[in-house]
Amino acid sequence: MRIVVASCSAIYTGRGDTQLVRATRAIMFKDDGSISIHNDQSNKPLNYMGKGNVFTETVLPDGMIWTFDTRKESLQIRMYEIISDTDFALTLDDPGLVRDGTEDHLQAWLADNPEALGEGFTLVSREYQTGDGPVDLLVRDKEGNPVAVEVKRIAMITAVDQASRYLGGLKDTEGFENVRSMVAALDIRPNTVKLAEKRGVECVTLPSNWKETAKHNHLVEETTEPADTVLIAEIPFVVVAEEPEEKAENKASRKPRKSKAKAIKPDSAPTS
Repeated sequence: MRIVVASCSAIYTGRGDTQLVRATRAIMFKDDGSISIHNDQSNKPLNYMGKGNVFTETVLPDGMIWTFDTRKESLQIRMYEIISDTDFALTLDDPGLVRDGTEDHLQAWLADNPEALGEGFTLVSREYQTGDGPVDLLVRDKEGNPVAVEVKRIAMITAVDQASRYLGGLKDTEGFENVRSMVAALDIRPNTVKLAEKRGVECVTLPSNWKETAKHNHLVEETTEPADTVLIAEIPFVVVAEEPEEKAENKASRKPRKSKAKAIKPDSAPTS
């Protein structure tokens, strides 16, 4: 990453024509080719250009113009004085933002702690395939009856629609005559509860401190070997083990580094 602090102005044409009058700003160049202009306010750039642009430099008697062009937009930065020009070597394989406490984490925790859904509940499978797509969890209650569970952090009325759909996809399957559906969430909205009552979908509010009671400090996706048909409480559940998808590495190509501009004092011609 290259960060240039300079006295500059800018003209942008594309999404909407805009101008920046002369001021001291920070210009950020990422190795994927994107550019953004920042001032000392807010966390958003004043203007930016995405990767895939063509860079040209025009030298003037009292400065220079940096132009970044694509087919649909253009950004011209008029450089009057470069105060600082610094390169930083950042981590190339940075995994990016990792969200803590996602629905996947909550689902994994419930798979380890099915009794949070009810006394005597046990896990049958995660991502159990139904006629209408995979249900988050398939569990059985203490009587051995199957329960299809839709897991949410915040359960809106769409969660009831999903649970009802999975229930319909299972009822026509042999061995699921007594199946029922459930929505499990940290926060279940009042309208969701009302609709669930009308459709016969159970609702379970999960403990807010679920992460503190997790068996593992860091929940990771579990890889399960393919399994044959298993009998659970004399109900033929077919556990479908999904192979983990390999995440293709999408390393951004590093844009060839342009030669650094030299510091230019106002009203003085650039040196060669």
